[in-house]
Amino acid sequence: MVSRAQDTFPRSLLDKPRNTRLKYFRDLTVRHPLLSSANDELWCAVRDSKPGSIIFLQGPAGVGKSTLLGKIVARLTEATLIKLAEDTERIPVVKLQLLAPVTGSFDWKDYYRELLAEMEEPLIDHKEDLEKLQEIRFNSLKGSTSNRQLLDSDKTGVRPLRFASFQTLKNRKPLAVLIDDAQHFGIVSSGRRLIDQLNAVKTQADKTLITHVLCGTYELAPLHNLNGQLSRRSLDIHFRRYQAADEAQKAEFINVLYTFQEHLPLPKTPDLLFHWDYFYERSIGCVGVLKDWLTRSLALAIEDKCKTLSMKHVEQRALSVTQCATMLREAIIGEKEFEESEEARSLLRQNLGLTAKPVKDAQESLQLTEVIQTSAAIQQRRRRRVGIRNPKRDKIGGGTA
Repeated sequence: MVSRAQDTFPRSLLDKPRNTRLKYFRDLTVRHPLLSSANDELWCAVRDSKPGSIIFLQGPAGVGKSTLLGKIVARLTEATLIKLAEDTERIPVVKLQLLAPVTGSFDWKDYYRELLAEMEEPLIDHKEDLEKLQEIRFNSLKGSTSNRQLLDSDKTGVRPLRFASFQTLKNRKPLAVLIDDAQHFGIVSSGRRLIDQLNAVKTQADKTLITHVLCGTYELAPLHNLNGQLSRRSLDIHFRRYQAADEAQKAEFINVLYTFQEHLPLPKTPDLLFHWDYFYERSIGCVGVLKDWLTRSLALAIEDKCKTLSMKHVEQRALSVTQCATMLREAIIGEKEFEESEEARSLLRQNLGLTAKPVKDAQESLQLTEVIQTSAAIQQRRRRRVGIRNPKRDKIGGGTA
């Protein structure tokens, strides 16, 4: 069931300006089963993982991953309140969102700069690579360094920013580094390997002994099993969408829709449940997509000065069939990455020198034997011709002496 702090919105919102009403609904967070499950799983993974581990959190676009990270930030902050009071330099967690590269390749310099900014590190653009600086200054004294090289030496490069990031993480001692939109790590130029990208993250986790959570869409999937070393050190968490084919999940999705319906700050509550399948169709079962859609529809209803939200507003702000089909295709492909088929397991066991398909327990083995024996007896009876009696031991001798 969906839990919420109150059954409906504060009626005083109806007298507030348009932006205030929209902000209320935009900031509304509905605690639903799939979100709660992913929240608990991620919390336990961060809390119990070995220092320096890497956690991959994946799910379809618009499922609510950013909302989940926000909840984890709150839990980590609450868990470190006492330590924060004792150590004023410490921070509970670092959360940053990766920027999509504008040059066609992921920029590590921008990443380290954003990381330092999130930790409120001063003088980010004035970090120096001391070894390189001494070499340049030594060459300048010999007259072998040009003015252009001297000017370039004042620009902060990747190496000093990386070193500063590692040192700041060690000093700030956050419980975890949460990286949203981590699929951008996979955007590389030709000639650069994906494994180099993940090795850089792994090095940062190793050097700082801080757990890193890489959160992203299913585009993150090609990065999490690049080699055995990374697979051994990482943990996968799947944040799923609601499946309408599952009756329990369908009921949970309808319950989420009902909660959003009751919290729309309008004079008259609309009846959205009658069209629940349309809302599922155009959100493909992702609560984040549903909420953004309802927010856009609410803005249109308030703009039109309507007392309630009509299906006309909803349809005007719905994603197109083509957009939903693209999202669904990506979701289905990504979901298959988390399915473990019997064929794959049998191949793994065969390569390990084990039986191709293990018997679960002795009871199952006994049942299987009985089925085989019964089937063989039936087949044997079917092979006998008509008129041939069943085999039995004849009685020998008879009569009285």
